[in-house]
Amino acid sequence: MTIDSILMQLNLDPHSGTPIYRQLVEQLTHLITAKQLKTGDKLPSVRKIAEQFSINPMTISKAFGQLESQGLVIRERGKGMTVAAREQQNERDYLATRLALIQPNIEQLAMQAKQLDLTQEDILTALAKQMSKTV
Repeated sequence: MTIDSILMQLNLDPHSGTPIYRQLVEQLTHLITAKQLKTGDKLPSVRKIAEQFSINPMTISKAFGQLESQGLVIRERGKGMTVAAREQQNERDYLATRLALIQPNIEQLAMQAKQLDLTQEDILTALAKQMSKTV
């Protein structure tokens, strides 16, 4: 994916209740875990993102730092940030990252199930049925 196409994929909303750095981390994590960004793909520079969205470069640096600590990207001196190889990503961390992407949906489902007085077994059965349909 090219740098310009990555920028087009990003949707950073300063009026959202979610901090900009968090939006950036979540969106780039999603692109990486969904394999839209491949190993070795270069991320846009801090300066380029800051100019594109009129946001503070420190906000972007904070997001990149979190992605680096999660093992999703690596910093290459003089080359910027690139998507890390899957082998470099700790499998447990990779699973946690993917689960974190659906955590809001899980919380909403749990709340709705409780309101409808559905049991855990009811939900797990329905979820297993749905997962078998979508695979």
